[in-house]
Amino acid sequence: MTRTVQDIPHKKLEDLMHKAIEDVEEDVQHFLNNLKEESYKKYKEKVKLEINSRLKTTGGRFCQEYHFDELIDVKIELHPEIPEDKVSGILKHEALHLILQEGHTSLFRKLCRFLEIPLRHGLEFDSAEDYKYYLYCSSCGELVAKRKRKSKLVKSTEKYFSTCCSSYLELQEV
Repeated sequence: MTRTVQDIPHKKLEDLMHKAIEDVEEDVQHFLNNLKEESYKKYKEKVKLEINSRLKTTGGRFCQEYHFDELIDVKIELHPEIPEDKVSGILKHEALHLILQEGHTSLFRKLCRFLEIPLRHGLEFDSAEDYKYYLYCSSCGELVAKRKRKSKLVKSTEKYFSTCCSSYLELQEV
């Protein structure tokens, strides 16, 4: 007959738990160190910084170009109208994309919060197209979303709720 959790003394279980946490923490640290070293070595010589006036709604982006499996070009592009105080945050955000090789996944968002890297730049650029539809919270009046085209959200606002107060949305067309 095999022993079950109920048969193991509580102190022994706690010791096993702490050992498991230490092992996982060590494995994660080792993984992150290797990931950092591999990414840095792989991209150190190839990464370029470019100012891209064609960016319309984003402060920056991370791009890489492959020819078959060989990495040819890696660059971080920045919008020309970014204020100086926002540049560092946007570069860190794009560098995290470079290191993780991921988009805005759950892991990416958690690391952004942990490292205090902004997820969004919160800037409005003159070069951005004008928005035609604005959606506000019906309770507090907070701007919830803005759209350039008549999307599903704009067509049927009664199906959606605000994230701030969980209230209905009010549509304002400009």
